[in-house]
Amino acid sequence: MLTRLITPLLLAASVAAPAPAQHQPSPPPAQPFKLFVNANIYTLDPAHPRAEALLIDDTQIAFVGSEAQARTYARPDTQITDLAGHTVLPGLIDAHGHVAGLGSFGLGRLDLSRARSFDELVTRLSEAAKSSKKGEWILGGRWDHESWSSRELPTHKSLSDVTPDNPV
Repeated sequence: MLTRLITPLLLAASVAAPAPAQHQPSPPPAQPFKLFVNANIYTLDPAHPRAEALLIDDTQIAFVGSEAQARTYARPDTQITDLAGHTVLPGLIDAHGHVAGLGSFGLGRLDLSRARSFDELVTRLSEAAKSSKKGEWILGGRWDHESWSSRELPTHKSLSDVTPDNPV
């Protein structure tokens, strides 16, 4: 149940919410509103740092503020979810890069970001092993198993089978 609640809340809370007293909900969207009540909402608005209700139209926050006021904006078909006092935070996004690692791909580390499967990753490492000296490390990164259809994580055995003379 909590997992089903967290996804829409993170999506909704990832948008900076306007001050409740200054914002009127958008015109009714094609889809029903969603109302989250009985919440501990951090707004990051110094004038209104906390709220107890969050009203979402189709894709964006329509209102943040008191439950009583949010209910006046709700439609008859509004989905209402009681968050039982749980905390809602704005979406926190950490865009960053590992600077030392970024430069290493220009110095020979294998960029495996285009590998579309575990088998393709193994093939790329096998090719690298053919041009590497015995005992030389083969370093690589940026692969994303979540983008592969199997979402299979690389295994030691599969990698070692194609690079018997090189640590990977």
